[in-house]
Amino acid sequence: MRLLIPLAALALCSPLALAPATAFAQQSGQRSEDRPSLGIAFWPHRDGIEVNNVVSGSSAHKAGIRSGMIITQINGTALKDKSISQIERMVVELTGQITLTMIDGSEITLEKTLINQSGS
Repeated sequence: MRLLIPLAALALCSPLALAPATAFAQQSGQRSEDRPSLGIAFWPHRDGIEVNNVVSGSSAHKAGIRSGMIITQINGTALKDKSISQIERMVVELTGQITLTMIDGSEITLEKTLINQSGS
């Protein structure tokens, strides 16, 4: 069972963009169930991260991101040799348009959207 918790931080699966940090929601005054997110979960990969889940209707889904894609850079910052925690922090702090570079060099630009984690 995958937990959809704040940005990344599982042993193998990161809810990265599924639900950024509770602290963000608290600081922004949002309900903790609604958090800005890219709408992806990922596994570590030797070249960056591998997408293993995409939330239907999220900005990532709308931008064409699919499970199995390898992301090597976020906004020009290489993900290779970064820990999941470092990547999570990076994503939490992102605002505005976000450019993801795929392993083939292609780029996808998207923005965080609110994702409700409460199921209501």
